[in-house]
Amino acid sequence: MFTGIIEEIGALHSFSNNDGKLKIVCNKILDDIKIGDSVAVNGVCLTVVSINNNILTFHVSKTTSDISNFKIGRISNNAKLNLERALRLDSRLGGHIVQGHIDGIAKIIRIDKRAEDHFFEFFITEDLRKFIIPKGSVAIDGISLTISAVLSASFEVTVIPQTLKETNLKERRIGDYVHIETDFFVKYVSHVISNGGYYDKNKEVIRSFF
Repeated sequence: MFTGIIEEIGALHSFSNNDGKLKIVCNKILDDIKIGDSVAVNGVCLTVVSINNNILTFHVSKTTSDISNFKIGRISNNAKLNLERALRLDSRLGGHIVQGHIDGIAKIIRIDKRAEDHFFEFFITEDLRKFIIPKGSVAIDGISLTISAVLSASFEVTVIPQTLKETNLKERRIGDYVHIETDFFVKYVSHVISNGGYYDKNKEVIRSFF
């Protein structure tokens, strides 16, 4: 479980499609990391399989590769990757609850700067649109963001200067693909309603979340 508050921007060291080994150069998150720990890498929950000085190695399964940018042709040699260690129970929840289980990818179709803020618009597939709600939460490459506008086939987020500075969004350009994880609670409620509706026990379950 994660918060969507990025701790560090790591640099891709290497990636192999053959064995699924993803190696990342980092510094800040190394202070208490150990083999077996979970790290959100661009929003994808991955397990540390080896540590060599300041290089962490993760295993990317075929299932993860199929729905993510972790594949040859999608991940560039100089990729900058958002990193966040798993949430500690004694930590503040500064963003929102992020599972690290991405729903797929979204495409950047517009970037505007207005005053000090940047506005990013993302095109999404039809199956994800029902989970995108105004003022709701979304994780883009692991970054906790608030949805500022919902359009017919896309949505917009507002990125403040501090978020741009501390994440790899400053490296992003129109046409880039990013990982997207829609809000867990919205998906849960949608699942309950589509499998029996907002009645009786389901109503109590939904109420217990809020």
